[in-house]
Amino acid sequence: MTNSAKLLIRDFILPNKRVSRGQLLSSINLLVLGGKTMRTESEYYQLLETAGFQSPKLIKTKKMIDYIEAVLV
Repeated sequence: MTNSAKLLIRDFILPNKRVSRGQLLSSINLLVLGGKTMRTESEYYQLLETAGFQSPKLIKTKKMIDYIEAVLV
């Protein structure tokens, strides 16, 4: 990636608190089917910062799938 490029992640992103029943059931379903759970917003931020990205920003949508945008340091 170049310094001016942006990374855009599109995923089911759990809030850091107050997870809805539907989100919780979706995460459990993912765990049963694929052995993984959905990440929270803060887990994504920590992962991105560890990988060398900065200024992660959550872009909420009206659907269940949201976006996180980050730039490379």
